[in-house]
Amino acid sequence: GFRQRRAFQRARAAVVAMQTAVRGFQARALRATHLRAAVAVQKTFRRFSALQRYHCARYALKQLQRVARGFLGRSVARRLAGEREREREERAAVLVQARWKGRQARRAWKETRRSAMTVQAHYRGWLERKSLWAHCKALAMKAREVRRRIEEARRQVQEHMKLGNRTQAGLDVLVNSNSITTTLKAVGSLEVATRYSPECAEIIAEMGALVRLYLVLQSCNRSKPHLTLAKQTLQTLVNFTAHGARFRDQVAQLPLAADVLA
Repeated sequence: GFRQRRAFQRARAAVVAMQTAVRGFQARALRATHLRAAVAVQKTFRRFSALQRYHCARYALKQLQRVARGFLGRSVARRLAGEREREREERAAVLVQARWKGRQARRAWKETRRSAMTVQAHYRGWLERKSLWAHCKALAMKAREVRRRIEEARRQVQEHMKLGNRTQAGLDVLVNSNSITTTLKAVGSLEVATRYSPECAEIIAEMGALVRLYLVLQSCNRSKPHLTLAKQTLQTLVNFTAHGARFRDQVAQLPLAADVLA
C-alpha cells in the first residue's frame, strides 16, 4: 500500500503539475487573447473617440469659420454698401453742386448780359442821339443855307426870270415865232413851268398851248435840233399828265393827239 500510495501521490503530483502547466498555458493564452481583445477594443474605442473629437472639432471649426466668414462677409458687405452709399452721396452732392453752380453761373451770366445790354442800349442810344443831333444840326445848317440862298435869289431875281413871266414869254414865243432856236427855248421854259407849277400848267392849257405843242411835234423832222425839240415837247406833255386826270384827258382827247403820236 505504501508504494501504491506513493505512486498515486507521484502520479497525482504529475497530473497536478501537468494540469497546472496546462492551466497556466491556457490562462496565459486566455490572458493574451483578452489582452489582444482589450487592445483591439481600446484601439477601436480610442479611434472612435478620436473620430468623435475630430468630427466635433471639425464641426466646431466649420461653425467658427461660418460665423467668422459671415461676420467678415457682412463686414465687407457693410463696407461695400457704405462705399456705394458714399459714392451715391458723393454723386448726389456733385450733381447738386453742379446744378447749383450752373444756376449761379446762369444767373451771373444773365445779370452780366442784362448789364451789358443796358450799357449797349445806353451807348447806342447816346450814339444815335449824337448822330441824330449831328444830322439835325447838318439839316439845320442846310436849311439855313437854303433859306440864305433863297433870300439871296429873291433879292437877285429879275422880273423876266419869274416862273409866271417865263411862262408868258414862252407862250408868246411859241405862238408867234417860227425859229427853231427860240421855239426850243420857249418849250424849255414851258417844260420847267409845267414841272413845278400846276397853276402855270393850267394857264398854258387855258391859252390853248397844247394844240401848239402838238403842232410843234408834227413839224419836227429827224435832225438833231428837231429831235431835241420833240423830246422837250413830249416831256412838257408828260408834265401835264402828272398834275391830274383833267390834264390827262385834255392831252389825250385833242384831235391832233392820235395823228401826231401815231
